[in-house]
Amino acid sequence: ECAVAAGETAKMCHGIVAKFAAADGAVAWERKFSDLGAALWLKHDASDDSIYFTATTTYGGSANGKAHANCEHASCAVTARLSASDGTTDWIRTFQASPRWGVFDQSGDIELAAPADGPYLYAAFDDAAEIGAVTLDAGTPYAGCKAADGAVTPEYEMDISTSKRITADDCPPGSTFVAQTDADAVPAAAAKTYVLCGDKTDGDACIVKYHKYTGLPVWSKDLPMVAGLAVMPDGKSIMATGWYYYSWPESGRTFGDRVLPGYLRAGGLGSQRWGIYHAKLTTAAGQGAYVLHSGGGLSDRVYDMVVDAEGNTYSVGYTKSSVMNWAGPGGLQTRNLEQGGQADDTKTSPVTSEETHLFVAKLASAEEAVPECLSACSGTTDTATITSGSCFIDGVCYLDGDTAEAFGAPCHQCDAASSQTEWTPGSSQGTTHCFVDGICWEDEARLFTQRRTHSNKVLSSCQYCSPEAAATAWSIKAGYELVDGACAAVSPSPPPHTGTFTDDHGTTHVWWTSNPTVVAGAFQAFTLIDMGLPASQVIGTFGERGTSGSNVNGVYANYNKVTYGVDHAASPYAAPHFPTDPTAEEQALLAQKIDVSPSCSGANDWCSEFNVTILDEQGWPDIIVAGPLFAAFIIDDEVTAKAAERGVPIILLDDTAAGKQKKSFIEIAERFEELAAALGADTRAATAAAKQAFCRSAEEFKESARAASERGVRALAGVVPFGTPDQETGDIGGWLQSPDRNPALTMLEALGMQILHTDTAQGNYYEAHFAKGWPDYTGDMSATNLMSSGSLTGVPVPYHVDFWLYEPRVALDFTSDAFAVAWPHPAVAAKQYRVPDHHPGVLVRPRLEHPRYRGQQAQRCGQAHPSGYHVRASPVRRGRALPDDRAGAWRLRLRLAGHRVQLVPGSPPAAAAA
Repeated sequence: ECAVAAGETAKMCHGIVAKFAAADGAVAWERKFSDLGAALWLKHDASDDSIYFTATTTYGGSANGKAHANCEHASCAVTARLSASDGTTDWIRTFQASPRWGVFDQSGDIELAAPADGPYLYAAFDDAAEIGAVTLDAGTPYAGCKAADGAVTPEYEMDISTSKRITADDCPPGSTFVAQTDADAVPAAAAKTYVLCGDKTDGDACIVKYHKYTGLPVWSKDLPMVAGLAVMPDGKSIMATGWYYYSWPESGRTFGDRVLPGYLRAGGLGSQRWGIYHAKLTTAAGQGAYVLHSGGGLSDRVYDMVVDAEGNTYSVGYTKSSVMNWAGPGGLQTRNLEQGGQADDTKTSPVTSEETHLFVAKLASAEEAVPECLSACSGTTDTATITSGSCFIDGVCYLDGDTAEAFGAPCHQCDAASSQTEWTPGSSQGTTHCFVDGICWEDEARLFTQRRTHSNKVLSSCQYCSPEAAATAWSIKAGYELVDGACAAVSPSPPPHTGTFTDDHGTTHVWWTSNPTVVAGAFQAFTLIDMGLPASQVIGTFGERGTSGSNVNGVYANYNKVTYGVDHAASPYAAPHFPTDPTAEEQALLAQKIDVSPSCSGANDWCSEFNVTILDEQGWPDIIVAGPLFAAFIIDDEVTAKAAERGVPIILLDDTAAGKQKKSFIEIAERFEELAAALGADTRAATAAAKQAFCRSAEEFKESARAASERGVRALAGVVPFGTPDQETGDIGGWLQSPDRNPALTMLEALGMQILHTDTAQGNYYEAHFAKGWPDYTGDMSATNLMSSGSLTGVPVPYHVDFWLYEPRVALDFTSDAFAVAWPHPAVAAKQYRVPDHHPGVLVRPRLEHPRYRGQQAQRCGQAHPSGYHVRASPVRRGRALPDDRAGAWRLRLRLAGHRVQLVPGSPPAAAAA
């Protein structure tokens, strides 16, 4: 059961086990386990009317699960026994794991042992023991019998426990029955079975054999992920099945020293291999007997397995392969012939089918025989004798001349004279095929990349198969060379001014012209021009051509879904609020450039269109520049593929440094300066005066920030207001932002401005303040009692704000007189605010005089909230004691100007040091 509670955003799930009447489906009883994220598999034991089930404390495989009384870890796999009569719990066993559950996951299984095996059950879990080897001696205590001397004999040491659950009637005379819930019950850890899960070299799953009456662990076996179990009628073995994918670690397809091969569809990549396994284990100790592999090459997934009275198993699942090889290409081969789909019968070629197909597969596991190509087999298949003219590869028999077509290698074949246990290159390798990256490629085939199996292929512009030139490597197209793995065009006589630049994704781009043409975001283009790049080199732009929130050219997008005062679109252009908007001269320049985003470039709002057809018609640039924000939403697969076809490099700049730490505004500007220089700009001449002016402004700002800091002035940044205000309280909505998430704020904080860090996890971009979500976005921020969300500790704390740093997207509303009346926060009413010149949609040009202006504004402003709290830091410049009218036990931690500081109630320390 999953639901989102009123006022919450996170989904809450519970595990449920229920019993229904067979006659009419009426609910006989229901158990809702609030300490479980999901119940997974269930088995009814008619012999003693009990129920066994597996479960997880997690939500679909998350690292942390729900608190569980019998789980000592952040998350656990759970196996339990219930009474089928009333649903009461008999026992619970747990161990560290985070089993996944959902339509695309393998969630294990639970099965009762065969009568010939004994009173046992088998449970399998995915993502088991992720922290390493963990004990299975965990869960509810054991019942027992307490002797006169106080010694308790646990139930698992009593012979009667092999046939039933013990009761008081089973205790010897003179002893007392100790129930599982009694204080004298034997802890699960005291069993000391030393049964462990967690050998990651054997896979991510674990199969456990439990005693069904006591829950005592008997043995465990680490294995690749398990989708289903089947117990053989003879009680001597069990079968496990699951599916694997080659982009996972090799342990996901390893059984002892056997690594299973991957089936590959025609036209696939080596990382896109699939497979299904069936493995037989002994019930005595969980030892492997054999493993078989099956597959077709795309989305081969098995989901469950059952067994008949003879010991044959039946598996169900689905595939998107036209050909399926069961127990290898030498076993049963089936083909899907689709009506109205493929035009031709592709025979045994493993092509992708048009539709996904359900399968039911029978494995004749009741009958075992030595593989037909082995003439003698007394131990394992490793020591068997292979018949002449045959090969035995990966557990499958092949005749001379059979190919590895099913595994993506039709140019390799069985050649018993060369090797009977490995594939041998055939005559087509070096004549009609190349063998590269474990795949046979046809002559002229091109290397490609593909994000997912259903994504568009991005073909290399220079690497291709030429069997005569290189039978086992990619050939390079004439006129190209590889530079750090990327294709770069080579001119017959390259000019002296070759350009190169390594972008923030680590890709080195090369161009062979001294003045390359560029298409970039409109604001990024002006950044490069400001740094000396000739405007003639910029031939086009994408994205918005006006600041989001601006009303330039009589257009206002109303991003924040609310309007205070007048109609901003009909009002005069408020240029002072948007210093980065293109000037009239710059707008005239833009009008001469190609507009790759014609549907939204003039909307003064977020614009992600990139119309490649326009470049096809008007001409492509030498280089595309994207970033530093949201490049992935604009430069999509189509843009990337089209640019690659034309050999146009895409230079990507990011707003994050190593470790995902946000860059400051200055760091981003420096990267654009480096790029401008690489593109041929004289950046020294273009930026020298501006840099000197910026340094002077920065020094003045530091002094202003210091003075404001000593007076206790605190600033807060955010997207405020947003959405509909509360009709009764006037509370508004918005997103507050920590300075470490915004380049402009990072710069101001580094220069000494004290900006509050918000009450949200460090990785979150904003702290949201909404009592209701879409479409109303009703807010919860009070003008007279502004509180944090309490996201970090669960306890909201006051935000005492003396100076606001608002985003341009809300500038016209935030600075309006109507907003100050509607939301009379002291700092808003006193007009103690300033736009920090940046919002997440674009990188704006550094207007270097603004730090000085903001510093003067902050220096002049007063304390809107005298708090009675002093700042304690290392080092401390000055303590400040005021009447403590808000004494309390809470502490709010912030990071200001590189120091870890703490607001605490009371007087400052006597010494001027923390």
